[in-house]
Amino acid sequence: MLNHNQFKAIIFDLDDTLYLEKDYVLSGFNAIAEELANYGISKDESYQYLYDYFDTKGRAGCLDSLLDTFKHIEAMPTIEELLLLYRSHQPTIRLSELVKTTLTKIQNQGIKTAIVTDGLGQMQKNKVAALELEKYVDHFIYCWDLGAPKPAIEGFKLALSKLQCPAENCILVGDNPEHDIKPAYQLGIYSIRLLQGRFKNIPDNQNYPANQHCLSVHTLFET
Repeated sequence: MLNHNQFKAIIFDLDDTLYLEKDYVLSGFNAIAEELANYGISKDESYQYLYDYFDTKGRAGCLDSLLDTFKHIEAMPTIEELLLLYRSHQPTIRLSELVKTTLTKIQNQGIKTAIVTDGLGQMQKNKVAALELEKYVDHFIYCWDLGAPKPAIEGFKLALSKLQCPAENCILVGDNPEHDIKPAYQLGIYSIRLLQGRFKNIPDNQNYPANQHCLSVHTLFET
């Protein structure tokens, strides 16, 4: 539970914080499978291949493995072309109703919000649009566009400036102990680490520990 009297603004991470990044990955796989159908490969077959690879081995190398599996197909797209498709596709991702309710509660409390996120700028902007976050969040900071990817503090400092809020009156909510919690600690921002997504089993950096742990965003404002 948050002390609303002390904190005036919240900085959120995006991926694996406000939604599960796995949903974006699978949306990208679907876009790739649709493209490969133009080359005579069953959409279901290529999607299932990518899904199974991701489920057992993670993202790294999945497209290389896919292309190697179907190398007998003539004129297949290159790895660069598939990566571009993945990064530029319009994702089919949605906020959960619980997260929508939480963000609405935050708005109704008069608490200002910002998102500080890593990743290619257009890719992250496509996620923001698909999730309709403009309805709930005041400011968006794209760290790669700044030339300051996390855990650099520049994106968080810019968020504090846009929020017109000193660090001691702000909360950081994120899932990554290095990319979210560490810069918050360095700036003196109270940090809440969400134990969800692909980093949930990674321990805190003991030099930059989170102030609090939480299982999901919606539990922050439960009453």
